[in-house]
Amino acid sequence: MRRFFYVMAIVAATFTMACNSESKKDNEKEQGNEATAEERKQNALDEISAVETTLAELGETPISEVINKRSYAQGAIMGLSVKMQFASLELDMDLFKKHVLDFYVSGDVESEEFEKDNESFMMYYYTIFGPYEQAKYKRQAYEDGGVTEGLPELPELFNEQYTKDNITRILANQMGASLQNIDGIDFGWLFKGFDDAYLIESIESQEDIDNALAMTTNEISQEMVAIQKEMQKKAEEEYQKMLADNLEASKEWLSEIEKMEGVKKSESGLLYRVEREGDGAYPTADTDIVEVHYEGTLRNGEEFDSSYKRNETAKFPLNGVIKGWTEGLKYINEGGEITLWIPTELAYGTNVRPGGPIGPNEALKFKVELIKVTKTETEAEVAEAEVAEE
Repeated sequence: MRRFFYVMAIVAATFTMACNSESKKDNEKEQGNEATAEERKQNALDEISAVETTLAELGETPISEVINKRSYAQGAIMGLSVKMQFASLELDMDLFKKHVLDFYVSGDVESEEFEKDNESFMMYYYTIFGPYEQAKYKRQAYEDGGVTEGLPELPELFNEQYTKDNITRILANQMGASLQNIDGIDFGWLFKGFDDAYLIESIESQEDIDNALAMTTNEISQEMVAIQKEMQKKAEEEYQKMLADNLEASKEWLSEIEKMEGVKKSESGLLYRVEREGDGAYPTADTDIVEVHYEGTLRNGEEFDSSYKRNETAKFPLNGVIKGWTEGLKYINEGGEITLWIPTELAYGTNVRPGGPIGPNEALKFKVELIKVTKTETEAEVAEAEVAEE
């Protein structure tokens, strides 16, 4: 069974990459050749019908000679996953496949609904399904040992909060999402592979799988490795394109900001405008601690952070923040206010939180009000003081 579990590990990684990357529909939309959800669904239904016709006309021809290996392998992985992990749920497979297809053609992995569904499923898995499986295995172990009384009770698998139809939909949506970035999927062969795998009566060894399917587990793993490599390559290409696009857009944005009245540009490329002069001390050393109120926005005006909304000032040493802040706050004194337009090399560059509001190579805007400066002695000042004392 080692080969089987290797295959399962590959598909788990594939699912994760698919759900966390830009969907194929988004790419098609950008390229101006997006098919409608109705067209995508009709194409899939046509593929299912075509495979049914092919299977009916096979005659003596082995199915292994006519299958779309990529699609069959992906379907087999899905079928094996549901059978080996969620057989206890006894899901309606027709409804399950309907949801898989529906999400593939029109589901949005970035939607709040999809995120909430995934959180709901994880809660269900750990609070209901997991305990059920543990109780089931204990019962089986007791029965295998000849125990017939005092067997652990099996908890209910579904309730008003977690209905069977809803769990079916959520699990199917996850698998539909995993398909959205895979090129060359034929739903006819995908669902054939799914059915063949899910309907295997008993899986005690790798041979049970190889004998039941039109592809061996070795062939399936090869297809899955190829898919994973393609997805990794596509993700890297998309990432590099995003880096270039963000950098170009940021440069264009800053070039327009630079033309605004009162905006100055430092040697480093930082753009700034003093909105209000203060009457207190200036921060001069990178180790000086500043207390500020601030608001941070993206170039499209979207706010990503604000101490005002938290109703709490922020305190930090100047060398503990991005370079644009370290430099920019030295241009104002206590009581002053400044606007900073920070190029990506003085902001976060490509070191951003995945899925966060700030993208890689994004220029940023900050409005900062300097409340207080706490001066610190630099090494040179300390050395001078020691010399003076001597």
